[in-house]
Amino acid sequence: MYERALQRITELEQELSIANSQITEYEEAQSLNTRSLFEELMATPGAPSTQFAIRSDSVVLHHHTQSTKKIKRYMDYYPKVVPKNKARKKAANPENWKQNRAKKQRVHTVIRKHFETGECPRENRGGDHKSHKFIEKRKGIRDFIQSLNCSEPHYCRGSSSARLYLPADLNINKIYKMYKERGIQPISTKALFRKVFNTEFNLGFGSPKTDICSTCLQLQEKIKVQTDIAKKNKLITLKRVHTLRAKAFYDVLKSKNEGIVTFSFDCQKNQPLPKLPDQSTYYSRQFYVYNLTIVQGSSKDKLTKENVFSYVWGEEEYSKDSNTVASAVYHRLNATDLTNIHTVRLISDGCAGQNKNTIIVGMCCKWLLLNPSVKKIEVYFPITGHSYLPSDRVFGHIEREIKRKDVIIRPQEYHDIIANHGTVILMGKSDCKVLNWKAAVDQVVKPPGQWHFKFMESKRIIIKRCRTDTNNALVQGEAFYKSNMGAIRNVCRRGKNIMMISPNEMLLGVPVKSEKINDVSTLLSKHYGSDWKEINDLSFYRNIIYQPNININNAESEESYCECRVENPALIV
Repeated sequence: MYERALQRITELEQELSIANSQITEYEEAQSLNTRSLFEELMATPGAPSTQFAIRSDSVVLHHHTQSTKKIKRYMDYYPKVVPKNKARKKAANPENWKQNRAKKQRVHTVIRKHFETGECPRENRGGDHKSHKFIEKRKGIRDFIQSLNCSEPHYCRGSSSARLYLPADLNINKIYKMYKERGIQPISTKALFRKVFNTEFNLGFGSPKTDICSTCLQLQEKIKVQTDIAKKNKLITLKRVHTLRAKAFYDVLKSKNEGIVTFSFDCQKNQPLPKLPDQSTYYSRQFYVYNLTIVQGSSKDKLTKENVFSYVWGEEEYSKDSNTVASAVYHRLNATDLTNIHTVRLISDGCAGQNKNTIIVGMCCKWLLLNPSVKKIEVYFPITGHSYLPSDRVFGHIEREIKRKDVIIRPQEYHDIIANHGTVILMGKSDCKVLNWKAAVDQVVKPPGQWHFKFMESKRIIIKRCRTDTNNALVQGEAFYKSNMGAIRNVCRRGKNIMMISPNEMLLGVPVKSEKINDVSTLLSKHYGSDWKEINDLSFYRNIIYQPNININNAESEESYCECRVENPALIV
């Protein structure tokens, strides 16, 4: 009996010892509350505020005993923190509090989410929480701006990344009013509209024919920020050479020498038909009137009707390509009295689709052989960005007068305005025939890749007669204005000569794109009513829209490459 009681007492003592150890462990865990954890977090310099508790402690499920007298235990499933290292600082550093600025609730949330997911919680503060609210508004703005009718730069038609231009009488405020009048939902604010217009589109206002020299601007900005003396002097030298080349071109343009006649020519920006004071015209396709102006004489000569010749045609008549340009120049050379003239200079910009191509060179070779009084033809192309020609002065006068008229519905109205500043010559009519120079030259002249000089890098092309073969002409290409370093050779195919170039006359009439026809028809119906076909002044549009087999897609036959914009590194003018 005594032994049984003693055994029972021993068992109770063991159970009491186990219970006391559990109570001690619980009290230690209870003493480690969120406040103490927070103080330890703040006292640790440089430790990330949201990661410290997880790095230095372990989250476990603590076995919470309800009473010290009862051996029965149960588990509360909530996180408690058991320290790995019992040596802890009791006081927090106030400087760390200011540095981290983490709240007690934030520390507790980090521990709780780590216990629930096993990972550190994701930081949701900050970032962009508003862009998704404006997706529909931005899409509506983009669709509206893309519907506007833009024009391309006049000398870089082949470049798909070029800056596009809206009419000069528009601005962002007017376009925003048009956007609101369209009733596009959801409507956006003016600030958002302006931001999308400026950041997502490469659009400008005004005439796209204004050339800005990117090389000058680039070198000027590099010189400003360059600190190395040697590199800065090199940039100054490059800019100086570039400026001298531009000056050399303008010296040729303004020079007047006995026995030399100069012709400069360029295409004006396309003039729309109909021109109406209707907002619909800004995002509708329209028919175009083309104008190629040739000025005889130097840049110092006064512009009169006797030395300004405007070759005009419509989009529905001929394409705006090298055939029409070559035909106009050929007509002007034949119509000019060249008595006592031994050299002809042709000056134009470097647009490959219209001026700088083998078709123009082949035409000049053919004309030179047919006119023995002229000994040489020189073709000049300007430095990119420095291509202001006398014809641009004529265009300025014409466009100033066009801007004063709100409504222009007939091509003859454009002809009358142009006639105030020069002699108007209608292409394809009895005045000037349009010849298919491209087909004729391609059969005789080699492609430019097989020529003895780099065609697109040339700034000056010299054409002379061949002394040994009267049926051939020789061509020389120079990359500089004042230096002759190239060879002069024949550019014809094997077994061919220049006299074999015999272009045929092109038929009048070019198919117009069906999309453009639909837009013009809709615009006329909106402005003049559904019975616009009965108005006599609109017979021009009736003949185009209802012409048989005209509603097909047609692309202008122009070369896809443009003027060479790479500056020659040689320090030669």
